[in-house]
Amino acid sequence: MFESMIEALTGWVASMGKSPESRKTFQTNPKHRKLRSECVEPRGENFSDGTQLMDWRLFATTFGAIFLAELGDKTQLATLGFAAGTPSRMTIFLASSCALVATSAIAVLAGDLVARAIPPVWIRRASGVAFVVIGHFFLADPSS
Repeated sequence: MFESMIEALTGWVASMGKSPESRKTFQTNPKHRKLRSECVEPRGENFSDGTQLMDWRLFATTFGAIFLAELGDKTQLATLGFAAGTPSRMTIFLASSCALVATSAIAVLAGDLVARAIPPVWIRRASGVAFVVIGHFFLADPSS
Protein backbone atom coordinates (compact mmCIF):
# COMPACT_ATOMS: atom_id res chain seq x y z
CA MET A 1 0.00 0.00 0.00
CA PHE A 2 2.95 2.32 0.67
CA GLU A 3 3.91 2.27 -3.03
CA SER A 4 0.36 3.11 -4.12
CA MET A 5 0.28 5.94 -1.57
CA ILE A 6 3.47 7.40 -3.03
CA GLU A 7 2.09 7.02 -6.56
CA ALA A 8 -1.14 8.78 -5.60
CA LEU A 9 0.76 11.56 -3.82
CA THR A 10 2.99 12.04 -6.85
CA GLY A 11 -0.07 12.23 -9.11
CA TRP A 12 -1.75 14.73 -6.81
CA VAL A 13 1.34 16.96 -6.63
CA ALA A 14 1.75 16.76 -10.42
CA SER A 15 -1.89 17.80 -10.91
CA MET A 16 -1.53 20.93 -8.76
CA GLY A 17 -1.25 24.14 -10.73
CA LYS A 18 -2.66 22.51 -13.85
CA SER A 19 -6.00 22.97 -15.53
CA PRO A 20 -9.18 21.83 -13.78
CA GLU A 21 -9.56 19.09 -16.42
CA SER A 22 -6.22 17.48 -15.53
CA ARG A 23 -7.02 17.68 -11.82
CA LYS A 24 -10.37 16.01 -12.52
CA THR A 25 -8.54 13.19 -14.35
CA PHE A 26 -6.50 12.58 -11.20
CA GLN A 27 -9.56 12.84 -8.94
CA THR A 28 -11.62 10.36 -10.95
CA ASN A 29 -8.88 7.74 -11.37
CA PRO A 30 -10.31 4.59 -9.69
CA LYS A 31 -6.95 3.65 -8.15
CA HIS A 32 -6.61 7.07 -6.51
CA ARG A 33 -10.26 7.11 -5.41
CA LYS A 34 -9.76 3.74 -3.67
CA LEU A 35 -6.59 5.00 -1.99
CA ARG A 36 -8.31 8.20 -0.81
CA SER A 37 -11.18 6.20 0.65
CA GLU A 38 -8.68 4.09 2.64
CA CYS A 39 -6.44 6.90 3.86
CA VAL A 40 -8.49 9.96 4.72
CA GLU A 41 -10.75 11.04 7.55
CA PRO A 42 -14.28 12.42 7.19
CA ARG A 43 -13.35 16.11 7.70
CA GLY A 44 -11.47 18.60 5.55
CA GLU A 45 -11.47 19.68 1.93
CA ASN A 46 -13.62 17.74 -0.52
CA PHE A 47 -12.79 16.40 -3.94
CA SER A 48 -15.51 16.95 -6.52
CA ASP A 49 -16.75 13.37 -5.97
CA GLY A 50 -17.23 13.97 -2.23
CA THR A 51 -14.15 12.16 -0.89
CA GLN A 52 -11.96 13.98 1.61
CA LEU A 53 -8.49 15.35 0.92
CA MET A 54 -7.23 16.33 4.37
CA ASP A 55 -8.44 16.36 7.96
CA TRP A 56 -7.09 19.78 8.95
CA ARG A 57 -8.26 19.48 12.56
CA LEU A 58 -6.31 16.25 13.00
CA PHE A 59 -3.33 17.85 11.23
CA ALA A 60 -3.35 20.87 13.56
CA THR A 61 -3.77 18.71 16.67
CA THR A 62 -0.94 16.38 15.65
CA PHE A 63 1.35 19.25 14.65
CA GLY A 64 0.73 21.14 17.88
CA ALA A 65 1.26 18.12 20.12
CA ILE A 66 4.45 16.98 18.37
CA PHE A 67 5.81 20.54 18.12
CA LEU A 68 5.34 21.15 21.84
CA ALA A 69 6.68 17.71 22.77
CA GLU A 70 9.81 18.22 20.67
CA LEU A 71 10.74 21.63 22.11
CA GLY A 72 13.88 21.24 24.17
CA ASP A 73 14.14 17.46 23.83
CA LYS A 74 17.32 15.45 23.19
CA THR A 75 16.89 15.61 19.41
CA GLN A 76 16.70 19.39 19.40
CA LEU A 77 19.69 19.68 21.73
CA ALA A 78 21.73 17.29 19.56
CA THR A 79 20.84 19.29 16.45
CA LEU A 80 21.82 22.49 18.25
CA GLY A 81 25.18 20.92 19.13
CA PHE A 82 25.84 19.83 15.55
CA ALA A 83 24.89 23.25 14.17
CA ALA A 84 27.13 25.04 16.65
CA GLY A 85 30.18 23.09 15.52
CA THR A 86 29.94 23.54 11.75
CA PRO A 87 29.54 26.34 9.21
CA SER A 88 27.24 24.12 7.09
CA ARG A 89 23.98 24.66 8.94
CA MET A 90 21.86 23.76 5.92
CA THR A 91 23.35 20.26 5.91
CA ILE A 92 22.50 19.88 9.60
CA PHE A 93 18.96 21.15 8.99
CA LEU A 94 18.36 18.78 6.07
CA ALA A 95 19.88 15.76 7.86
CA SER A 96 17.93 16.34 11.08
CA SER A 97 14.71 16.97 9.11
CA CYS A 98 15.15 13.72 7.17
CA ALA A 99 15.83 11.83 10.41
CA LEU A 100 12.66 13.22 12.03
CA VAL A 101 10.58 12.38 8.96
CA ALA A 102 11.99 8.83 8.93
CA THR A 103 11.27 8.24 12.62
CA SER A 104 7.77 9.68 12.20
CA ALA A 105 7.13 7.34 9.26
CA ILE A 106 8.25 4.37 11.36
CA ALA A 107 5.92 5.49 14.19
CA VAL A 108 2.96 5.85 11.82
CA LEU A 109 3.55 2.41 10.27
CA ALA A 110 4.06 0.82 13.69
CA GLY A 111 0.91 2.51 14.97
CA ASP A 112 -1.04 1.10 12.05
CA LEU A 113 0.27 -2.41 12.73
CA VAL A 114 -0.46 -2.20 16.46
CA ALA A 115 -3.95 -0.79 15.79
CA ARG A 116 -4.75 -3.88 13.73
CA ALA A 117 -4.19 -6.07 16.81
CA ILE A 118 -5.28 -3.75 19.64
CA PRO A 119 -8.28 -1.39 19.53
CA PRO A 120 -7.09 2.26 19.19
CA VAL A 121 -8.99 3.32 22.30
CA TRP A 122 -6.79 0.98 24.41
CA ILE A 123 -3.63 2.28 22.74
CA ARG A 124 -4.62 5.87 23.64
CA ARG A 125 -5.48 4.84 27.20
CA ALA A 126 -2.16 3.01 27.64
CA SER A 127 -0.29 6.02 26.23
CA GLY A 128 -2.09 8.32 28.64
CA VAL A 129 -1.30 6.09 31.62
CA ALA A 130 2.36 5.87 30.53
CA PHE A 131 2.62 9.69 30.35
CA VAL A 132 1.03 10.06 33.80
CA VAL A 133 3.40 7.47 35.30
CA ILE A 134 6.46 9.09 33.71
CA GLY A 135 5.25 12.51 34.89
CA HIS A 136 4.84 11.15 38.41
CA PHE A 137 8.44 9.88 38.42
CA PHE A 138 9.72 13.24 37.19
CA LEU A 139 7.74 15.12 39.85
CA ALA A 140 8.69 12.68 42.62
CA ASP A 141 12.42 12.69 41.78
CA PRO A 142 14.13 14.65 44.57
CA SER A 143 17.15 15.47 42.39
CA SER A 144 15.14 17.57 39.92
